[in-house]
Amino acid sequence: MIPFALFYTEQDAKRNANFIKALLEAGKRVQLDGTLITDEQKLHPYDYVFNRTRNHHESLKTLDATFFNPLRVNALANDKEKTIQFAQMLGIPTIPTTRFTQPLPPFPVVLKTRDGHGGKEVYLCRDERDVALITERHNPHTLLVQPYVESDATDVRIWMIGKRILGAVKRQGNEGFKSNYTLGGTVTTFNLPSILVEHATRIQRALRSDYIGIDFLIGRNGQFYLNEIEDPVGARSLYETTEIDVAACIMQHIAKCIHH
Repeated sequence: MIPFALFYTEQDAKRNANFIKALLEAGKRVQLDGTLITDEQKLHPYDYVFNRTRNHHESLKTLDATFFNPLRVNALANDKEKTIQFAQMLGIPTIPTTRFTQPLPPFPVVLKTRDGHGGKEVYLCRDERDVALITERHNPHTLLVQPYVESDATDVRIWMIGKRILGAVKRQGNEGFKSNYTLGGTVTTFNLPSILVEHATRIQRALRSDYIGIDFLIGRNGQFYLNEIEDPVGARSLYETTEIDVAACIMQHIAKCIHH
């Protein structure tokens, strides 16, 4: 049995207890002996770390360990500006994105923090008064601006384990303009068109990621726009809509990487 650390924040560990149990049990079936770690200082003895936090700071880089995902993937996925720039470099369509310190496009606009996740800290602003309310809550230097693209609160979430597309769902918001399942949206299975398969594959190959989620907005014109890359990514809506054992697939991938 090869030891590995399953690294969560204490708060997220409580919220994801069932998934953590599934991961540890699946690990044992592929000869991986996992231990839940919520204190960064206790990672030092481990050669392998499955990082389920959004931490990618310098102290983790000093550890002599292999991370799943690599820390550079975590750093890019948790910076929306870097994610957009990365997608543009790959030739994948995105919504034009600027920093708040630059002139605003015509209203309505969307303001979002660079490091927000799960649909939080994303705001639709219809006029200057809306903008003023957001800048009272957030440092303007942390905000990004996008023109509002009408999508009927609909997007596509794709899960990838290594080079494999594990599954995809279409997410539909119940109210407002956000589609996130954790915010009350609904999900249905989604058969990916070839263009999204191509986009997702290109992203994974460039990142060399282990387990990520990739979100695309669907414009009313049928155009897909990369919205964000999620690391760590949850799997609740995939469990809701398929029979896929996500935990088992993840641990099989990690075991294959370690043994080879």
